[in-house]
Amino acid sequence: MPAPRGFDSGRSCRPNQQDGAESDRKQHLVDQVCSGAGGLCIYKGRDMKTTHAGMKISEAEFGALIGDLVKALTSFNAPSREQQELLAVLGPMKKDIVEYP
Repeated sequence: MPAPRGFDSGRSCRPNQQDGAESDRKQHLVDQVCSGAGGLCIYKGRDMKTTHAGMKISEAEFGALIGDLVKALTSFNAPSREQQELLAVLGPMKKDIVEYP
C-alpha cells in the first residue's frame, strides 16, 4: 500500500496489510478522528488495543506516524491549534498501540 499523499513512505511507519480493505481502514480512521474531535461521526471499529495486538508497533514507529502526520498537516496549512487538538485525540491511544518488549 503506498503512503498517503503528504506522508513520508521512507519512515518506519508500516501499513497493516493483514486484514480489512484499505477503504474500510481509511473510513475507520476518518470516523475515529472525527468522533474524537467532537464531530458527529460515529466510530464503529474495534478498540485500539485489539486492532493493534500482535503488530509489534514500536515507540519509534508510533513517533514516526505522529511526525508524518504533523508534516502532512503543516503542508496543508492546518493551523497549529487544530494540529494540537488532533494530537490530543491521538496521544492517549499510544498506550494501546505501542507494544513494549
